[in-house]
Amino acid sequence: ATGNSGEGLFTAEDTDGDKGKVEWTIQHPNVFLTKSDGDSDWLSTPDDDLWGHESKRKSVYDPCPSGWRVPVHGGTAETSPLYGFTTSNGTWSTSSPFGPGGWSWDDNALYPGTGSRPYGDGTLSVGGMSGNYWSATPNDNDAFEFLHFSSGYSISLAQYSARAYGFSVRCVKE
Repeated sequence: ATGNSGEGLFTAEDTDGDKGKVEWTIQHPNVFLTKSDGDSDWLSTPDDDLWGHESKRKSVYDPCPSGWRVPVHGGTAETSPLYGFTTSNGTWSTSSPFGPGGWSWDDNALYPGTGSRPYGDGTLSVGGMSGNYWSATPNDNDAFEFLHFSSGYSISLAQYSARAYGFSVRCVKE
C-alpha cells in the first residue's frame, strides 16, 4: 500500500522476517512498517537503547543529526525543553506549514500538528489537528511520547504509545 498525504513517498508493508530488523529499515527508508499482530514494537526484538535514553548517550540509531538528539521525557526545565508546557501558557496557532495548526510556547518554535501514522496501516491520521512527538525514554514495551496535543484544547507530556506508531521527532541540542 502507498501512504496517503504524500502519495508515493513511502509504502506500507507488514513487519515480518528481516523487515523487523534495524539493518533492513536502514536499507529501506521509504517503507513504513505496519503491525497487524498486536505487538507494540516494530522491531522483531525490542531495544530500549535504540535511541539512547536518560542514563545513556545518543546512540548511532538516533534519527537526529550530529550535535542533536531525541529528547528524554520528564526532568526539569533545564533538561526538557517542554517542561511545564500547558494550554494556559501556550498558544494554538490556526495555521502552520504542515496544515491548519500547532502549539507554540513563549519564544519557542511552533510544534506543528503533524498527526500520526497508526501502526495498522500507516495512513496519516488527524494531520493539522493533533501532534505526537517521541522521546527517547522507554516504558516497558512502549516508548513515551515527548508531547501530545490536540487542536487548541489538550496537551499531555506523559503519554506513552506503542513504538510501532509513526510519530514525529523534534530534536534538541545535546
